Amino acid sequence: MSTWTADERLALLARTAIFDGADPGALRLLAEMLRPEAYRAGETVCEPGEVAREVWILSEGTLAVQDAAGTTLRALAPGAVLGEYGLFGAGVRTARLVAETPVELLAVGYEPFRAFLLREPRATLALLRVAVERLVEAERRAAAGGPQGGRR
Repeated sequence: MSTWTADERLALLARTAIFDGADPGALRLLAEMLRPEAYRAGETVCEPGEVAREVWILSEGTLAVQDAAGTTLRALAPGAVLGEYGLFGAGVRTARLVAETPVELLAVGYEPFRAFLLREPRATLALLRVAVERLVEAERRAAAGGPQGGRR
């Protein structure tokens, strides 16, 4: 795992779709708040029901999103934003995240991220779009009789 400088974190944010069009100064402040977290391949990042306190941005590696039964629902690649459900909902993780490869996440607590979203309405709408797309995907799986879940 690498240690990302503030400028490298800023560059990652600038390439992430939900931050497209965000004020550069606000994005720089967010980049400076990000904390790296490293996980080995096969290591579990979180479990359903755990208290959720932060949003993550996947900076390196691949994560598997699994339901409570361990069924992989999808894989996430660098640039993915995850953990947003807890920000808007009950404050608990709704899926298991497992590192498929060595992974580095950049974490920011809900309160500073919420302040960023209040300042950057485009990012708020983009994040909500991602969350709704994931909910629709989970509903489609449920209607088709497939694995339930898909939320973090």
